[in-house]
Amino acid sequence: MKMEFVVTLMALVSLSASNTSFADEDDFIEIVEAKDHTNYWVAKKLPGPKRKSKQARESNGGCVSVAMIINADGNTSNLRVVGSFPDTALDEVAIDIFRRAHFKPAKSNEEREPIFTVFTWNAVPTVKINGRVKSDNDELAKKVSDICHRQVDNYWAQIIRKSTE
Repeated sequence: MKMEFVVTLMALVSLSASNTSFADEDDFIEIVEAKDHTNYWVAKKLPGPKRKSKQARESNGGCVSVAMIINADGNTSNLRVVGSFPDTALDEVAIDIFRRAHFKPAKSNEEREPIFTVFTWNAVPTVKINGRVKSDNDELAKKVSDICHRQVDNYWAQIIRKSTE
């Protein structure tokens, strides 16, 4: 059986949208919930892992949550891994994918407002059956997704706690 990876893009943010300063007092970047990120930016095309990536080829699956800024030009910056499961083997692959990603502004974001959000890349082993890609293990795929959601929730809880100290 040939193993491939399905890349699932999930903007997982469990924080209400609010303004937060990341630089000068005059520079504000909107923090955007998952359900609202497409009101600002839409992925033109999310690149997959590079075929030569040893980590992606040898992985049995997992997920990596990456915090980032989507800038006014649609490129990403300030990428930082905020959670990995089951280990850190796919961190560099996820950072590379989101570094190469490009977003276009949504119609409601004509001003090209930058945002801060967290995306999660899920890598789940798959098989091709009759030309269709299917998860090799649906139970594992759900478990990985649930763990990723909890990681991002914990990350935002830490941010909120630090901001209120």
